[in-house]
Amino acid sequence: MKKGLSILFYLRKNRPNKNGTVSIMIRLKINSKQCPFASDLEIFVDDWDDKEKRMKGKSPEAKVLNDTLDEIKVRLKNIHKELDRLGSVTPEKIRNRFKNKDVVTSNLLEYYKQKNKNLEELVKNNSKSKVLLDKHELNCERLGGFLKTKYYLSDIDLNDLDHDFLVDYQNFLMTIYKCSANTTAKYMQFFRGIILSARKNKLIIDDPFEDYKIKLDKVDRGYLTEEELLLITQKEFVSERLDKVRDIFIFSCFTGLAYVDVRNLKSCDIIKSFDGELWIHKNRQKSKIQSRIPLLDIPKSLLEKYENHNDGDRLLPVPTNQKINEYLKEIATVCGIKKRLTFHIARHTFGTTVTLAKGVPIETVSKMLGHTNIMTTQIYARITDTKISTDMENLKDKFISIKKGLDGKLHEAPKELKTKDKFNAKENSPSFGIAQRLLINQSGELYEICYSDYLKSIEARELMVLYQTEHLVVAMGKDEVVIGSVFFGEIMQGYFTLMSYPTGFLGQMHYGKIAIDNLKPLDVLNRMVS
Repeated sequence: MKKGLSILFYLRKNRPNKNGTVSIMIRLKINSKQCPFASDLEIFVDDWDDKEKRMKGKSPEAKVLNDTLDEIKVRLKNIHKELDRLGSVTPEKIRNRFKNKDVVTSNLLEYYKQKNKNLEELVKNNSKSKVLLDKHELNCERLGGFLKTKYYLSDIDLNDLDHDFLVDYQNFLMTIYKCSANTTAKYMQFFRGIILSARKNKLIIDDPFEDYKIKLDKVDRGYLTEEELLLITQKEFVSERLDKVRDIFIFSCFTGLAYVDVRNLKSCDIIKSFDGELWIHKNRQKSKIQSRIPLLDIPKSLLEKYENHNDGDRLLPVPTNQKINEYLKEIATVCGIKKRLTFHIARHTFGTTVTLAKGVPIETVSKMLGHTNIMTTQIYARITDTKISTDMENLKDKFISIKKGLDGKLHEAPKELKTKDKFNAKENSPSFGIAQRLLINQSGELYEICYSDYLKSIEARELMVLYQTEHLVVAMGKDEVVIGSVFFGEIMQGYFTLMSYPTGFLGQMHYGKIAIDNLKPLDVLNRMVS
């Protein structure tokens, strides 16, 4: 059972100071756990009342020191009460809170500023980007403006935050600062991160974001077409600054690297890989996931162009993100490109025009972009109309053997045999190792079907014919492939067997016969016939 806090003052007599005084120590105890620490107060041993745990006498010095000890005791008890209310109290936590070694305040802005200071240290160590810090500092500043405007407060306790506060701040961002829906959502995401941190530190009991939904509108950030990419690449600029920015932008278009990763690209990130070609092996600053990108001729030539530029160990002369986006607007105007050109469009262009539209599989694109989820890659890599056209042209060749009459129906085979002899699949059908799902009736018996009725059956089931000859017809449905084939032996005697198996799965195939009379009630069953 949890007991109250015990506070004891005592002297550290074994380590006297140079002036002859000793430190007044504090020992905190809750149940069997205790934590001693120095109070930063000093006293001569002879002036200490070891029984009362106070300074002897009624001198002004004694009154000041004893009042300070009383204030310390009150403060420690208040900290204990606050931590106990949050459900997490230990002597060490009380000591840390008292000594300002952890988060002392439960106020929103003060806590946010402390988190930003921690983030600033990470920026100095290149663990986090300066852009992220700037966004958090701006969000903290706007929260301060919101508190003054809406509540006439300089700060607010974290536990006073609720759903209405979040909605009001959201509306404040959209009306006062004219933030778009997505910009507002980003600020609210930053805010939620601070609240999550406070909850982990036991500063908040209830989560104000529990019933608050952050919604991001889908935005097509666009990409450059091959023609637009060619325009920028071949444009001759009089201005050296525009020429450099164009080169950096094109480098990103053909490598997929984000701005910060291009800016920090070093010679150690370029390696000769297993195929003898140069690759970029670089951990993305945003996610720390490694991008592995083979260098094409265009980015190779750009690296050679700037190999002698003087910018420390960085390979390319990359200006600030703000400047580069400002210059890209000029480049778009000069080249007659109507799109809003930003540096991040280069990454989308790599995912779409440079790779996916040229037949590079999306899995490969995802790896080069450094994504862990292929759904993220789908945001960058869009299917262009050119890609759709090329794929459909390739598909036409696969239908060259399918002929249709004026009525739009498949032609029947020239020869039509008829028989209704039953065939027990369980006793007589051999296995030949292709398909696992069969078209069978409920009794488990398979029957023979002639070619023409086979064609009618696949039309009735709305299957798409992929391939057709006199001896083989392959048709595909939503989640199955059906094969009709002539078995070159005495069992089938020129008749077709209908077999069905899940798309993409090769298992075991059983030959059998399908009766024409039983054609309509037949179902595809998920079962083996052995």
